[in-house]
Amino acid sequence: MKNINFVGLFVSVAALSFGPLTPDVHAQYCQGDLNLDGVADGADLAMLLGNWGQCQVAPSWATVLEWAPDASIVTDATLRDAITASGFPWRVRDNASNVEMVLIPAGNFTMGCSPSVSNPCSSDEVTHQVTLTKAFYIGRYEVTQAQWLAEMGSNPSYFKPPLHTFDTNRPVENISWNTIQPFCTQNGLRLPTEAEWEYAYRAGTTTAFHSSSGYPSGTNDDTLLGAIAWYSSNSVVPTYGSVTHAVGGKAANKFGVYDMAGNVEEWCQDWWGAYGSASVTDPQGTSFGFVRAIRGGSFGVGGGNNCRSSRRNPATPDEATNAHGFRVAKTPIAVQCQGDINLDHNVDGADLAILLGKWGACQGPSWGTVLEWVPDAAVVTNVGMRNAIVATGMPWRVRDNSSNVELLQVPPGTFMMGCSPSNAFTCQAGSVEAPHQITLSKAFYIGRYEVTQAQWLATMGSNPSHFTLANGYPGSMDRPVDMISWNMTQDFTAATGLRLPTEAEWEYAYRAGTTTAFHSFPGYPNGTNDDTLLGNIAWYVDNAGVQTHVVGSAFANGLGLSDMSGNLWEWCQDWYQSSYYGASPLTDPPGPTTGTTRVSRGGGLLYNSYNCRSSRRIDYPPAAAEYTFGFRAARNP
Repeated sequence: MKNINFVGLFVSVAALSFGPLTPDVHAQYCQGDLNLDGVADGADLAMLLGNWGQCQVAPSWATVLEWAPDASIVTDATLRDAITASGFPWRVRDNASNVEMVLIPAGNFTMGCSPSVSNPCSSDEVTHQVTLTKAFYIGRYEVTQAQWLAEMGSNPSYFKPPLHTFDTNRPVENISWNTIQPFCTQNGLRLPTEAEWEYAYRAGTTTAFHSSSGYPSGTNDDTLLGAIAWYSSNSVVPTYGSVTHAVGGKAANKFGVYDMAGNVEEWCQDWWGAYGSASVTDPQGTSFGFVRAIRGGSFGVGGGNNCRSSRRNPATPDEATNAHGFRVAKTPIAVQCQGDINLDHNVDGADLAILLGKWGACQGPSWGTVLEWVPDAAVVTNVGMRNAIVATGMPWRVRDNSSNVELLQVPPGTFMMGCSPSNAFTCQAGSVEAPHQITLSKAFYIGRYEVTQAQWLATMGSNPSHFTLANGYPGSMDRPVDMISWNMTQDFTAATGLRLPTEAEWEYAYRAGTTTAFHSFPGYPNGTNDDTLLGNIAWYVDNAGVQTHVVGSAFANGLGLSDMSGNLWEWCQDWYQSSYYGASPLTDPPGPTTGTTRVSRGGGLLYNSYNCRSSRRIDYPPAAAEYTFGFRAARNP
């Protein structure tokens, strides 16, 4: 085996967890251009031949502890083969959080009812077939107090030093679903879905309790639970009664994962809700709820019922008890070794055939002119973001031929959408800015600038704007077009083949990897919550002088996008519903299907810093046109 250079990297940027590079997307533009010079030629052939053979790529976000699964731990040969076939290392340590993780391969299993000898199933444990199409990493242990303390600066746990002989290698507890989210976001991690959690628990078994020494197929015998779990029958210590114990003190399952039964209950990503009997693929749980799923039983649970593989419990996301803890998960990126064009973890004749078939100059998108294939490091300053853009195989900067709008690529990823207060302002009340994790599974293009008066005039034949030369505003054709209603944007997009961004796409593009109220700019690579610094990125009430300004005249964000704060409010595609925001699908939310008003984002020339925050939302009638409203365009690749 050898580690070699590669085009796509595993990346982990704050709040981002990017999706896979798929051969079909890469082939659309330039499959075979290994050195990204715009041509598939002899230089790429030399690179391919120089890396001939099997290849492995270490993730940039982690330290590889073991590439191949240890046969004494992953005792099932079928599971070992599935892990190896994924091409990802088996055991890694996340560099950001120091959490050790093991790989769970993609697969199929029967989710739901597994009764024990003493405990029947509940009515909400309906048996159904589940397919998980992507491998994922999961914490080998529950997150410990030491790991939480190192990241968050405090320890909320009840069972912590100096009580008794307690140490910080016990799981962190007394923690709610809500308070877990910042830990995950800043480390590029997430909670497992409920389906992922149960699949990881079972590790190929179909019984109430997972495998242990002498029981390779698991067991339904409640009296044997103590081999794998700390629960009420074995967790008692003098003076304190039932307590948590150091992670990893009981037998692991056949994936090498510890404490999935007992010790502390573990939060899952999903809203808690009923699941049916139909087969499902990559289930994310219900799109909305009032309680979250929690699994695995705890130190204080009597009997084996709550420690069963299929046992489910609900808890409100703000609930924190000394029985509540968590383990993390992460979806790895399918990366490309230099030469492994078809992503089968081998550089061989199949890749050579692809390269020869693509020989010659790269093909850009038919609808646009490629301005730059690879992101400019002076513009996209974060190396992880640049690598994620490159990994899609699509050009970074393109000019749309029909509208002359310059577009920049936004790579797929996962981020925390919602409430980002500034120093001066809290978030909107209620559920309007409810924090929730969103995955955008596909790359998209978005306007580098707000659509200008010149671009609107060239396409539509007239200029509806207030801030025109005729009204005394020089340079007006390079100012954003204003006096634009949502309905009017639809005429422009229909004429050009463009579209408006969804609200989720807009906020993801604004944040560009930051989690703050205001996006990054020189000197503040992680963004800022300081309202007094807003003038660096936005034309707003304190500096706009009651007029719009030429697009791109304030600092851009980490993706190279300008004026996403201030200048004009920007229409999004979505109907507005305050309740939908926190209850939308977790992947590629399209917005509500009906409504009376449309979403607008970003603040504008007459508005204060509260309105320019990354998570601030307003709604307006789609027919309304005012000089504070404009838009930026988006496009599918």
